[in-house]
Amino acid sequence: MKCLVNWTALMLWIGGGWSAAAEPATRPAESGQQAAQPAACLVTPMRVGQFKGSDSYYYVEAETTFTDLKQTIDQLLPKIEAAINSGRVQPQGGLIFVYHGATTDPSKSFRLQVGVPTRGAVGEAPDGAMIRQLQPLRAASVIFSGELLDLPQAYQKLYAELFAAGLIPTGETRELYLYWEGPESSNNVVLILAAVK
Repeated sequence: MKCLVNWTALMLWIGGGWSAAAEPATRPAESGQQAAQPAACLVTPMRVGQFKGSDSYYYVEAETTFTDLKQTIDQLLPKIEAAINSGRVQPQGGLIFVYHGATTDPSKSFRLQVGVPTRGAVGEAPDGAMIRQLQPLRAASVIFSGELLDLPQAYQKLYAELFAAGLIPTGETRELYLYWEGPESSNNVVLILAAVK
């Protein structure tokens, strides 16, 4: 099913839930007609802004390709989860994925960092994990809501609008996981930032 870009619906949802007075996204089915199926995902229009970083970003990283991305994430995530579950890391937000040098070529390698912003000092990072400051950045952004399988559609929209606006990407992209139910949930919400000059 094609991803539907519906800014009004998403803003109503983010702003505190659906309102009874809100205009429906689809018309009610007339007698004898089947109701329209909900969209697989929603993507907001692009906006450009200055985004804050984090004084303490606890992360693990690996060199990977888009072909091997799922396996790489499956290896990295348990390390972050173990640190959080042990109580040694106190997250101050959701997961943040940072991509350095990723391109549309699925076989080209890039550096992926997976981590969380943390409160205060974390101490020594175990098992190959690292701690650094996550710098603020000027970025073009979209908000995506949907199944993980549909996330590439958000990137296509973001980069199409970014280039159409004459913006030049710097090679760093971030995904901030604002709400997560699971890979196949249409309720997931991700803020995607593409750093620009």
